[in-house]
Amino acid sequence: MQDLSRRAHAQGRESRSRLLEVALALAAERGYDGTTIALVSERSGLPASSIYWHFANKDALLEAAMEHGALGWRTSLVALEEGERKPFPDAVRDRLAAGARATLRRPEYARFGTKLVLESRPEETAPRRVYREIHADVQVSLRAWWRAVLPADVQDPALARRLSDLHLAFLEGLYLDPPDDDEVEVLAELVARSLVDLVARWRGQRGPGGRGGAA
Repeated sequence: MQDLSRRAHAQGRESRSRLLEVALALAAERGYDGTTIALVSERSGLPASSIYWHFANKDALLEAAMEHGALGWRTSLVALEEGERKPFPDAVRDRLAAGARATLRRPEYARFGTKLVLESRPEETAPRRVYREIHADVQVSLRAWWRAVLPADVQDPALARRLSDLHLAFLEGLYLDPPDDDEVEVLAELVARSLVDLVARWRGQRGPGGRGGAA
């Protein structure tokens, strides 16, 4: 009986994972309104009864799909690793490259999230709320990362905020025109140089003891 119970539990996990992957792909393609339980059932090969066994309704399914899609991307993006122990330009380049690879592994998350933000609807859906929360949390984490790696003479919260916003915009823009695998490192290097140059210009515009910044 225990073997049967474990087998059923494993099958349940597999079914749920399959539903989340299918729902996320559909939502990235069709948006919230265009994704239906019938389409998820058709593409996953699982009956609607199985979907409703795992999720109360479409909103709950797409909320879980959003969280599922964000998991790997978010973990790779905000991890500090050993960046602060590397030379500043290397830390920036490596972090951008790691984030780019993570974003390109899960482009459906960003596509679905952008569609949700652009949609105009009177009520707040659960997946859009989750996306906003994740986005805000990642912004906070990236700002903390930039504060950790910025050189001591440019420790300015305004600079860290600007860099983290540019960092996140770069990553979220990748799904619009995904580069080839062999271009990711080159692209990350180019963007990293631009951000390092921004820091240098910020430093150059600071007066003695001042807190000026680049325009």
